[in-house]
Amino acid sequence: RRLLAYDGRETAAAAATPDQFLLPDGKPMPFLAAVDGGLSVGTPGVLRMLEAAHKAHGKLPWKDLFEPAIKLSEEGFVISPRMSVSIAGSAARIKAQGERGASYFLNADGTAKAAGTLRKNPELAATLRAIAAGGADAFYKGDIAKDIVAKVVSHPTNPGKLALDDLSD
Repeated sequence: RRLLAYDGRETAAAAATPDQFLLPDGKPMPFLAAVDGGLSVGTPGVLRMLEAAHKAHGKLPWKDLFEPAIKLSEEGFVISPRMSVSIAGSAARIKAQGERGASYFLNADGTAKAAGTLRKNPELAATLRAIAAGGADAFYKGDIAKDIVAKVVSHPTNPGKLALDDLSD
């Protein structure tokens, strides 16, 4: 008869400022201009939250929780018709996010990958294996954290303010 809640919501980067989403004339940036890129990226909190909840209440070993997602990442999933339509509707935004995401979801001509296309993600599997073995610290410290920060701060048109200290803290 107790209700417990865990808050895993992201937090703003320490370097965030109250005016970072304002244009030079003081007006707010259009939503998509603000959200696309690195500027709107906060410090992820959900993995640390899940680890805390698991330590307090989990029954299975931490590493076992990741096996289904690792298997799916390695063996792949088939793009559903609905997902293909969604990708097609977001193709321009996907292309704007960079080559890695575009090549995963789009064909060379910019059209959505067809329903029935098998997609594998070995990089995600490797990340999940690291977290399964090393806990949330594997995500918030070390190479994964460095990769996250590098991607956020190097966005070509909308770089973010996330720092390694934001993740490790």
